[in-house]
Amino acid sequence: MTPVPKSAPFKVSQVFANALALHTHTGAWRRPKSLYSQVLAHRPDHFDALQMLSVVKLAKGQPAEALRLISEAMHLRKPSPQILLNYGMILHALNRIDEALVSFDAALKQKSRFAEAHNNRGAALADLGRNEEALECFNKAIALKNDYADAYYNRARRYVSLGDTTRR
Repeated sequence: MTPVPKSAPFKVSQVFANALALHTHTGAWRRPKSLYSQVLAHRPDHFDALQMLSVVKLAKGQPAEALRLISEAMHLRKPSPQILLNYGMILHALNRIDEALVSFDAALKQKSRFAEAHNNRGAALADLGRNEEALECFNKAIALKNDYADAYYNRARRYVSLGDTTRR
């Protein structure tokens, strides 16, 4: 993946594809962030660049900016379960837990077998002290994706917080 030379005409789809590939395959965010921003400079209504940049902003600890970006994306088209999950994660990071739960529930309404939404819903419930419901969510996530380390970790943390160190 070579960056587009400055003298070449700007091709939104090519630049976005490069950003997504970098972000997905390397886990890096600096270069993709710059590329997503370039796409948005040329096409401010680019749905995918808005939502992917929101993911980067959340990872960088900028949930307010992430919320602005994903909200713009959600005004452009009906949100998919993945977008609703991302939206919920951003709301959770902003400590808007009740709203996050609404978003996770909306994602699960569209895609009931969505392990990541169950896990994140459980994390939000745990923050509200609703431990039994949280454990149910973590168990659902694990049942759907038996190698889901985050769900196992979250479940173990709930058990420990309840004083049960014998379960896994």
